[in-house]
Amino acid sequence: MNNSSVEKAIKCAPMFHDCSGWTLSALKNCDIRSYMTGDEAGKSERAMLGIVISGKFVIKSSGGGRVLMNTVGSGDVFGAATVFLGENYISSIRAVAKSSVLCVPRETLEEIMAVDSAVSVAYARFLSEKICFLNKKIISFTSQRSDSALAGYKIGR
Repeated sequence: MNNSSVEKAIKCAPMFHDCSGWTLSALKNCDIRSYMTGDEAGKSERAMLGIVISGKFVIKSSGGGRVLMNTVGSGDVFGAATVFLGENYISSIRAVAKSSVLCVPRETLEEIMAVDSAVSVAYARFLSEKICFLNKKIISFTSQRSDSALAGYKIGR
């Protein structure tokens, strides 16, 4: 894997846009895993944040679910919420093309957050945006009014 594509993917990831040189170096020392089409990512290494270097993944509800939750590609991340839980009970992450992922273990992420406050703030912002998105979805799904439900649907797209 070419070093510039790894650095580009890191810099595209929402929580690492403004990371320090030290953080960039720490991330580049993390393992890179390759996945073939159909492989499930993160199944054996749940306590990690995945940064997609190349390829594409679909994230669906767990347990063989059919609900498409998200699609991620180069520069996107997965596992941001579950990295601190140690297991991913929420979703399954499957490669839909030959892909490579920078696997950031929880311990490395905790060390980065302790040293690089910009990453801590960006990570909190990223998770806050996800929470707001999910709250809007809950409101639209539980609304008794069709116009509110439709507005919630449009906001989430």
